[in-house]
Amino acid sequence: MHIPSERVYNRMHAEAASIWYVPANDSKEAAFIIKAPTPTLKALIAGCPIQLLFGKKGDYLCTGVDTYYKFN
Repeated sequence: MHIPSERVYNRMHAEAASIWYVPANDSKEAAFIIKAPTPTLKALIAGCPIQLLFGKKGDYLCTGVDTYYKFN
């Protein structure tokens, strides 16, 4: 379990959903913190694939998370 810094914690409360990349374990590792609706988190726990998305719009780096379920 990762406990975010106060700065990240405050940002998490300001956003409806997002993804944060933060240092963890004395900056030896990186942690991904995902804030998402409950059904999305349940899908991840159930094993649905996750895809991290990166893009650039002007001078801004845009990030996202995509979860999807493939029907057989």
